[in-house]
Amino acid sequence: MNRVTIDEITNFGITEFKDLCSSFMSELGFTTVQLEVENPNKIVGSGYIELGIISYKFVFAFFRNQSIITENDTNDVRNLASKTLADKGLILTTGSISRAAKKRAKPKGDYIPIDFMDHIELSKRLEKYTDI
Repeated sequence: MNRVTIDEITNFGITEFKDLCSSFMSELGFTTVQLEVENPNKIVGSGYIELGIISYKFVFAFFRNQSIITENDTNDVRNLASKTLADKGLILTTGSISRAAKKRAKPKGDYIPIDFMDHIELSKRLEKYTDI
């Protein structure tokens, strides 16, 4: 597959969208990637990333055709991370992230942190990979 754009992702069939998500996470260095379709515009999953001798479990959620990620989306990913005993969460979107979602991503206290990749960062990353 050649380079993929955000516009193309929004028009993919669900199988193609899931395959892209799996390949993309592998390209980012995640292993043991498992994904499931939550709805036609949202795929959730988990995987591990190794940094030297340390391994971290992540949960991720891929949103497409949603203009903005909300605080509720952040909470949903954090709840999934808690249920699966993940160390961190990652939300990737073809849209933007609200201020409330960003604020909720790293609250004070003992909460699982959530990172984001919005349409701008996602586009930059997709440009680097031609085989996904």
